[in-house]
Amino acid sequence: MRRALAAVVVGMLLGSPATGRQAAEPPPLRFDVRLDLTGQAALTPASVKFAPFPSGKRCAFTYTGPTNPKTIEFMTQMGFRTTVYLSPGAAADAVRKLEDAGAEIGIGGYWGAMGDYASLIGQNSPQEAFDAVATSVLDLRRKAHGPVMCGAIGGHLNIATFPLNRDMDELVGYGAVFQDSNLALLLDNKPYAVLLGRHAAKPVVTRNKNDNVIETRNVPNELVYYQILAGQFQGTLKRAARGQIVRYSIRDFKAEDLEELKDVIGDYGKHPLIWHATEGEIAGGEYVRAQAKVASVDGGTVSLELPRDVFPAHLVTPLCLEFPKGTPVRGATLLGRACKVTTTDDGVCVDVPLGPALRDGVDMALATASPDLTVPDAMGATLTIKNLSDKPIEDARLEWLGCPGMTGGDGLSLASAGSEPLKIPPRGEIRVPATAKTSRGARWGLSPAIAILRGRLGGEPRVFSAGFELQVAPRLRVEMDPISRLPLPAGRSQHFIVRIANGQAPTKFISRKAGPCGGVVTLDLPPGMTSEPAGQKFVLPENGDATLTFLVTNREWSPAPVKVRPLVRFDGEQEPVEVLCPGTTVIRDQAAIDYKPLDDQGLLVVAGWDDREKGGSFDRAVGSPHSHYYPGHEPGYSSEGVKSWCLESARSCQIYKTFKNIDAHEGTICFWFRRDPKVRNELQVKGDPAQSWKQGVNRGNDGEAMITIGNVQRRGFSNGGLGLRRFPAWEGKEGYLDLVYQGLGRRLHHVTVPYEKATMFDWRHAAIVWSMKEKRLEIHLDGKLAGKADPAQADWFPVPWDNAGPTGHPLEVLTTDHGHWSGTCRDELYIYNRALSGDEIRANLDKSRKSP
Repeated sequence: MRRALAAVVVGMLLGSPATGRQAAEPPPLRFDVRLDLTGQAALTPASVKFAPFPSGKRCAFTYTGPTNPKTIEFMTQMGFRTTVYLSPGAAADAVRKLEDAGAEIGIGGYWGAMGDYASLIGQNSPQEAFDAVATSVLDLRRKAHGPVMCGAIGGHLNIATFPLNRDMDELVGYGAVFQDSNLALLLDNKPYAVLLGRHAAKPVVTRNKNDNVIETRNVPNELVYYQILAGQFQGTLKRAARGQIVRYSIRDFKAEDLEELKDVIGDYGKHPLIWHATEGEIAGGEYVRAQAKVASVDGGTVSLELPRDVFPAHLVTPLCLEFPKGTPVRGATLLGRACKVTTTDDGVCVDVPLGPALRDGVDMALATASPDLTVPDAMGATLTIKNLSDKPIEDARLEWLGCPGMTGGDGLSLASAGSEPLKIPPRGEIRVPATAKTSRGARWGLSPAIAILRGRLGGEPRVFSAGFELQVAPRLRVEMDPISRLPLPAGRSQHFIVRIANGQAPTKFISRKAGPCGGVVTLDLPPGMTSEPAGQKFVLPENGDATLTFLVTNREWSPAPVKVRPLVRFDGEQEPVEVLCPGTTVIRDQAAIDYKPLDDQGLLVVAGWDDREKGGSFDRAVGSPHSHYYPGHEPGYSSEGVKSWCLESARSCQIYKTFKNIDAHEGTICFWFRRDPKVRNELQVKGDPAQSWKQGVNRGNDGEAMITIGNVQRRGFSNGGLGLRRFPAWEGKEGYLDLVYQGLGRRLHHVTVPYEKATMFDWRHAAIVWSMKEKRLEIHLDGKLAGKADPAQADWFPVPWDNAGPTGHPLEVLTTDHGHWSGTCRDELYIYNRALSGDEIRANLDKSRKSP
């Protein structure tokens, strides 16, 4: 049963209605495989293994690349299989043509996904992650006839832990949305991740694959390409270990050219050692191997068990039983149907189709009174059970379940009324009414709902199972920024922006029950923290939204992290509405975030870079003095510094940690810089001082990023930072410096000052000054105020530049990593935790330059 209900994210507890006493746990799903033995065989459960692939195949080959249905049909006829990854919004007829040609459909794009270095959803909130992933899954599942089980992902992530991550303080983002969208396999440039269930003892297993992929566009012609493929196949079969998965690239060619392919690789399509599989079939194979176990062996009967919560739609690959060499197996049956028997060099293999066995003879369909559930909620449902056989189903009992392991109110229950056994006549059907309920704490998403029917078919005991998905979606979209962990010392305040919306769209994960509403928004705060205002009323029309700002003040230290959560209460309801927003982690631990500067002037960092043995480290720093180096980079030193040595721009990577080294609320950076005389070429950017500052704080090359600080929050709306850029002179126009302070909600404060071409090879002393309390942002050049920001530009909402711990490295003083361009030198860096006066800046200039 592949087809889901309208669905989208997380968890449920599906079980029997509560009774006065605890009911016995129903047994697992059990199947007897009967062997036709031609002789004696001393078999035990330990002697029955699970082969890595069906029919005991040695290797699994899967393919990527072709998108032309004619190519796919041709390859499928030869025995080759592929999974084509499509983005949501793909035309339904295009999806059907690919499936008709033999392709499996996977999800290769997610509308609304905001990726970054960490992952493809690294900048999405949990709500936005569900908007991107769950609605994309639903879109393609509505269009496809076959299963849509696989999703392509990407980023610098751990494939084994990413699908389980619900911690928004992790840079990878809310990776659990893929598991909560009921996918079975995630494809990355790393091993496959096969998802076993949200509450399985081992929720994810990884499976190594080998990517034997080439850039097919660079192959001169089809004959050369076919020969390359044949060589790859031949080499793999000679060298590959048993159980190895290899992924190849295939190229679309003209139909007439494809005929020549048969002569070169045609024999490999039916090769006895190769399992040509889609990636969904690979997922199904790993899924069933991880779920099944051999319960007992009695003579020629092998009893297999599956856990009750196995999702039937994921059982698309037979379980291959492997018996020792010489076991006299002539045939095998499951429920009276023949199982394929294959003798290999490793043993005797029997393919057991457990997925079809769960539905053989019965068809089940679930209809619901509503397209989704919210939390808490209830809706009616009707399960239609059709008996497809010529024999009656008698003494049948119906069980419901979803995600075992959830307790109390932490989930969803679905139960059928009545306790009498069910009876279904031959070729007949019955309808069983049921009720689905969610309680507070239920997870959101495409929640598995599994119906299990145990009874007797024609007098023989049978078990049937069908899987469905129930969409559990919020009644209101709620976002809060900042979104990630941040420090909040005693005596300091932090703005939080709460955004609410109820708009419906195919790309938005929200309950159909959402609509016009009103109420009040407050913040759930721990003792010692207060909010101004304490609460704010709202009224939303249909498809409405509102943005509410709160100023939270921390008045005491506390060693334990706390959560600041938005609470939304609708008019007429006492309890706050359940939402996807998890809140923001706040650190108030004095031992961790309270620190003293290096001197009474508030000095945090000093670096002269005169000692080349330090490898670019700061001379002294309250936080970490060490620099992070991208592979292949190192500090480039020049002897022509202000006093002695300095940093030149050659392949440098002066990226430090902000923690305890700089403060977002107030501070001063003093340093010397000049155009590097060794760099002959200039950055080819035509700067527009009226527009360039609007790019905010980033690491791009639209202007030379001389200093970049911050951006440690997980998404742009939350990010705060400071950036200084140099724009060179061009076509008779003088160059200039842009200083931008970015606050919460991407509020930008900026100051632009001239940077004359005639002085660019001279050492210049710069001081950057900021104070959020005083609404002050300034650039001082050579001891003189060169420019300052307009304090009335916008509200000044700072966001911390560290996450209250010694992780990350977003204090960039000079770097050429990842393609960043640099053409200036640095020397004599000082960072203070307060805004220096003009006299203090001139004093720094005097002490940091070479004596006359």
